[in-house]
Amino acid sequence: MTLYPYQIRKEIGQNMLSYIRCKGYTLTSISRISGISASTLHFIIEGKMSKHNHYHENMRKITESLNLPLTFFLEPPTMNRERWQITTKSSSTKRSELAQTLLNDLDELLSIAAFYIK
Repeated sequence: MTLYPYQIRKEIGQNMLSYIRCKGYTLTSISRISGISASTLHFIIEGKMSKHNHYHENMRKITESLNLPLTFFLEPPTMNRERWQITTKSSSTKRSELAQTLLNDLDELLSIAAFYIK
């Protein structure tokens, strides 16, 4: 039996992204913790991982490195979010390219800072 049904990988990716955001992680920090490249994590979250066996192995690495049960991402995480963590995405709201670049740079800076704080 497959623990992570490949057919629902997009939902699993969204559950993982919700967990990452709620816990204050970044893709870079999860990459360092799990030993999986940030680009591979991005593919997993987007549900675009093409090889079944690599997908399952990476999901095992992620859950083990976060001390979570293997089935954790099959359901959306039930964690209380702070008000600032709740996204209010609107289809009419689009970030400018400059704003997105600045946010991506900030994410990298925070990841670097987290590395030195430990």
